[in-house]
Amino acid sequence: MHKKGIVIKLISCFLVAIIVPLTFLSIMSIQKSHSVLTDNMQLTSFQTLKESKNSFELYLKNLGQQLNILTRKNELKHMEDSGSLEDNVTAIEDSIVAALKTTEGALRGYYATNSGKVVTAWYTVENGKNIPHHTLENDDYTDKPWFKNAIGSSYRSGVYAVFTEPYIDPTTNRLIITVSQEVKANKEQVGCVAIDIPFDEIKKFVQNINLLNTGYVLLANADGTILVDNNRNTFIKSSLTTLPNWDNIKDQNQVNTQINLNGQTVNVVIFNDEITNWKLVGVVSEKEISDSLNTIVYFTLGTALIGIILGIIIAIAVTTMIKRKLNYMNKAVSDVAKGDLSQNIQLIGNDEFTDLANNFNKMITSVSILIRNVDSASHALLKSSDEIATISSETSDSTKNVFAAISDVAHSTTNQAHRIQEASIHVDNLGSILAETNAYINKQLSPGSQNPLDTDPSSVFNDIFTRATASTNIAITKVENIAADSEEVAAAAEEVSDLTKNVNQSLIKLDEHTEELKYMAKDLKAALSHFKLKE
Repeated sequence: MHKKGIVIKLISCFLVAIIVPLTFLSIMSIQKSHSVLTDNMQLTSFQTLKESKNSFELYLKNLGQQLNILTRKNELKHMEDSGSLEDNVTAIEDSIVAALKTTEGALRGYYATNSGKVVTAWYTVENGKNIPHHTLENDDYTDKPWFKNAIGSSYRSGVYAVFTEPYIDPTTNRLIITVSQEVKANKEQVGCVAIDIPFDEIKKFVQNINLLNTGYVLLANADGTILVDNNRNTFIKSSLTTLPNWDNIKDQNQVNTQINLNGQTVNVVIFNDEITNWKLVGVVSEKEISDSLNTIVYFTLGTALIGIILGIIIAIAVTTMIKRKLNYMNKAVSDVAKGDLSQNIQLIGNDEFTDLANNFNKMITSVSILIRNVDSASHALLKSSDEIATISSETSDSTKNVFAAISDVAHSTTNQAHRIQEASIHVDNLGSILAETNAYINKQLSPGSQNPLDTDPSSVFNDIFTRATASTNIAITKVENIAADSEEVAAAAEEVSDLTKNVNQSLIKLDEHTEELKYMAKDLKAALSHFKLKE
């Protein structure tokens, strides 16, 4: 089976140890960056649009303030009931023209009374001079939207003026709005003053709001109809009512939310203008943060790639150094495995490899000493086995001689026992004969038989028989004792013979084990002869 080198394993471990954390950190960094950028985008767009809304309200307040000043003029309050009508109309002209001059882009101004008189004033620039103009007409403007809406208008953010929605001016055919405010005299409404403003001024103001880099601002009325669109608008068409959550946000004064539009996440900021009740709508798509996020992603991936490359270089350098030391030590261990115990590893440094090399050298020294001791022991063992074999041989010969001698003793004792047994039989026969003789003599010498002797022969023979019998009995006892002793000697000789046989068998086994021991000592000596020991 193919064996993977330690360099590959270590580099793989290094790469895993580097790539996994870097990948995790990169993903976390990108996600965190995305979250931070999104939060910053929402906050920045909210603050930017809020400032724009404040500027828009300031612009509207300036328009309202001009009308508020005009409503305080006596010539407007008492155009018909005080002084000369012509003088009052001229004064109204001057006042309206003065207001138009301070209002950028203003087209004309009106003062319409409840009685149906209308003063229209404007100015032209001729040869660098502003030339005022006016007309006085009898016309009923009370049914115009700007007139009706101005009556009884409430105070909102510092102004009473009302603003119409954009409409086409029949005189100039331009899209305009009219700003109007009622005029009161003695707390009674007597008319309305108004100024026509080109809607382009408001449109330009709205479209010039820079909402970050890719965002844009729309202007919509209270119903959600878009009054000012933007060329970059691809998400909201014609009306805010197309927003998924319009019903929930239409009555809120400010909104900062993320909405999915056309498959994209879009941040929508809405501020409601209190003066006009119009809505400034800021729209920022994910593209706003995509460029910044891509920069962060590229930077993060580049940093991770550099880290991986550096990690690979360091891993190769470290593993090469480790492999070089391991190869050096492996060669020494391989030589030791082949029997060369003269190896001595020399490593420079103060690390675990140096400790391992020193311990290896100590081990080889200890093994060399052990092998020398074993070699000496094998010599002694071989010599001892030879001596044991010699002693065993001599002991075996002596045992054989003892066995022969004991066999002879046992044989002689056996023969002696047989002879004694025969003597005992003869003695028994002698006793029987003596008994028969005694009986015969007693019979012959009994009363009634002839007795040629002078003395009593029966007493003599009885005495002789008695002594012979006693001697015979003693002889029988001694013969029996001698026979018993001979049997004991024979039994002891037999036991000694068996013991001698066992000893002889043990000596034979001892010879066999001694031979095995000699072979083992020779094999051990031959095996130790392969080792090359340190001096």
